[in-house]
Amino acid sequence: MTRIGTQKVKSMGRTLQLRWPYAGVLLASALIFYALSYKRTLDLQQAREAYQIEQENLTQALLVDIKSHFTDLYQGLRTMTLLPGVKSIDRYGKNFQSDSKRALQQIYNNTYLNLKLSEVYILPAELHPNKWDATTGKMESPILSFDEFIVGSQRLEKNREGKAQDSLEEVEIFEYLEMEKQLQWLQTHFPNDQTFKGLEVPALISPPVVTCDNSDWTVQDFKNGHDHPRLGIVYTLPSYDEQGRFHGAVSGVVKLSVIEAMIPASIASIRNQSGTFYAARQPSDALKVFEQSNGIVKSGAIYASIHPLKIVDQQPWVLSIIKPAAEFWALPAIRQIENFFRISCFANILITVLGLLLIRLMIDNQRHLEQVVEEKTRQLLTRTIDMQMILDNADQGFLILSADGAILPEFSRVLERWFGPITTGEKVWDLLFRDPAAQSDRDFLKFAWMQIEQQSMPFEVSVEQLPKRFELNRRCFGLCLRQVNGTSASSQSYLLMVTDITDHIEAERADVHHREMLSVFQSVMSDRTAFVEFYADAERMVRQLIAPSHASSFSDQYRVLHTLKGNSAQFGLVLLAELCHRLETDLKDEQRWLNEAEKQALQKLWQEYSHRLLHFAGDSKIEQIVIDDHEIGQALQNIQRGASTAEVAHILQLWRLESVKPKLLRFATQAKNLATRLGKGPIDVEILDGNVRLEAHAFQEFWAALIHVIRNAIDHGLESQKDLNRLGKRGILTLKSSYLGTDWIQIEISDNGRGLDFDRIRKRALALGLPAATEEELIEAIFADSLSTQEEATELSGRGVGLAAVRAAVLESGGHVQVVTQHGQGTRFIFKLPLTGQNLGKVS
Repeated sequence: MTRIGTQKVKSMGRTLQLRWPYAGVLLASALIFYALSYKRTLDLQQAREAYQIEQENLTQALLVDIKSHFTDLYQGLRTMTLLPGVKSIDRYGKNFQSDSKRALQQIYNNTYLNLKLSEVYILPAELHPNKWDATTGKMESPILSFDEFIVGSQRLEKNREGKAQDSLEEVEIFEYLEMEKQLQWLQTHFPNDQTFKGLEVPALISPPVVTCDNSDWTVQDFKNGHDHPRLGIVYTLPSYDEQGRFHGAVSGVVKLSVIEAMIPASIASIRNQSGTFYAARQPSDALKVFEQSNGIVKSGAIYASIHPLKIVDQQPWVLSIIKPAAEFWALPAIRQIENFFRISCFANILITVLGLLLIRLMIDNQRHLEQVVEEKTRQLLTRTIDMQMILDNADQGFLILSADGAILPEFSRVLERWFGPITTGEKVWDLLFRDPAAQSDRDFLKFAWMQIEQQSMPFEVSVEQLPKRFELNRRCFGLCLRQVNGTSASSQSYLLMVTDITDHIEAERADVHHREMLSVFQSVMSDRTAFVEFYADAERMVRQLIAPSHASSFSDQYRVLHTLKGNSAQFGLVLLAELCHRLETDLKDEQRWLNEAEKQALQKLWQEYSHRLLHFAGDSKIEQIVIDDHEIGQALQNIQRGASTAEVAHILQLWRLESVKPKLLRFATQAKNLATRLGKGPIDVEILDGNVRLEAHAFQEFWAALIHVIRNAIDHGLESQKDLNRLGKRGILTLKSSYLGTDWIQIEISDNGRGLDFDRIRKRALALGLPAATEEELIEAIFADSLSTQEEATELSGRGVGLAAVRAAVLESGGHVQVVTQHGQGTRFIFKLPLTGQNLGKVS
């Protein structure tokens, strides 16, 4: 080969090398166009099949509705023909009893309201409406008619002077003429009830005729001679006497508009095959061509069908429906397919042209593009380094996690300061909970992450199952998880943000302490004695709870914890109440005593409270004597009547004791606040203290636990404010103390609520294996541990511990408890406590 030949070959090779990208672009464009065309064909075919299936389903549903309507109409008329009064009625209805007429009237009323049956006629065996009836002095007519709902329904417009014109004429002759024909036909073909089986009573449906139902016939129709609004059909069933002989018939008139209303507003019709009846909402030439062609569609319809209608009549009925192709092509889904195809083809052409233009630029600027790529790569590397510097210097930790919880290379270095060295691929729960003591936390996070990995629930639901915070080395960390990218479980990645919230938690805790101390200060200012008593009771209960477990039974410890929770919440010690509630829940679920860690947490928190509470309470040993005007008045009366020195000394000696009345007043305030909180207030609280006075610390455990009875009366006894308003009464709580002789006192808590719900108490008692046969056993059951009628435990109630704690305190004092309840009248809790061994008496 010569040099010139070699150069030509090289030149051709370079030319081919330059031109092959053009050929590739054109080939790709052709393939894309073919794929778009194929996709369009498939989409249209699937849409057409789906559309036809949908229309067939709608047609079947319409067949069921129309058949149901005519079946109900047929059954209503058949019921009328079977009434004894109809079977034996004479020509003029003189023997038709009032009971039979009422029954027939009720059937007519129901068929009119439910099926829009305009009129019902009771027909004799023969009817000649054009023949004169000498008995009535009128043309022959049916025996009876029922048309109360349509008579006089339309009137002419008022004239110019405002006077009303006569009613529109209600024409019945056309109905009568059809009935005459139907009677003759029925008597000829079904002369007795042996000509058909059982309840398969024959029926005839007339062609549309002018009826006397002018409900939809307007003055304008009258002026224009338009009768369609008052056209209807006559539906007639024969009746037979007790010997089975043809006796007459029952005819019902149904407006044509009622039948047309059952037809969809598209191209559809109902007709009988004899051609005497035809109804359509939108008459169409295409529909007529379709029907006449006996199902052969020649009008370009996308769907067409003729279905037989199962209507009791001597002629077959059919439903015809046709859907023009234009309706199919006008569907949004079809327009979307077509628009997508057009837009895609246009885009393909545009991209092809642009591709051909860009090939030249790509060849000429290939070197330049390589330089640009190199520069961009260098910039991206710099940006990555900068981003890593930001992550390394941020106070918040960031982790990129794969779908299975593995740590990806991108993370903040601060995390290594918090949790130690991080290895790519390490599971996030192994990083956060490396301490062997945190095994339960590690398992919990691992299990919760499985729901995220499996995507069994929405991400928003699954992420709520993750722990929001945890503690490590006396620091508290918050967790927040976000989705990053990916469309499937395997490609999804997540951003985990870890924040040191120790300072924030301490600030929140300090804020809670501040609010608690403000509440304590308000309590001290309003009732220092009550606060001092609470502090002493709380101190005693905390000591009892942190004592060795064998020192008390599980039930006693549980009651004390429940009482401490309630009293702490009452005085605004939120943290203490929350801690007691958590411990109470754990003990209830696990049926155990407090462990050492829980005791230390309770003791530590109470010690924090003690320093602050003592600061507010001051010297708790300072005793106060409270004497009201009533007691002073009684003392003055005794002195004025010449009471002896011993009697006066006895009165003064009693004054050194503590009055029960302030305690009852405090309970009253707590009850009112609780009633308002639970939506049962405002309530009235009656206090009857009976001048009872006791030693300062007498029955201390009883008074501490009595708040449970107050809460039960408000929460379980009293109705809601809505029910109280409906019953026309106001909630009343009565707190009463009195002497029983010289050796006993009686404390009574009563309400005017609904009384004890023995049915619910019995159900709960049986579930716990407690006796529940008698009312006495049910009352005994309410004092059992763990019995509560609440479905769910709250910080207020639902543990079934409060009443048990009260009775335990009463029994320990040597007293006893009595409960009196009456449905709808309320409940009384009566506590009798002995005064033996105490210097107590009654003011005379």
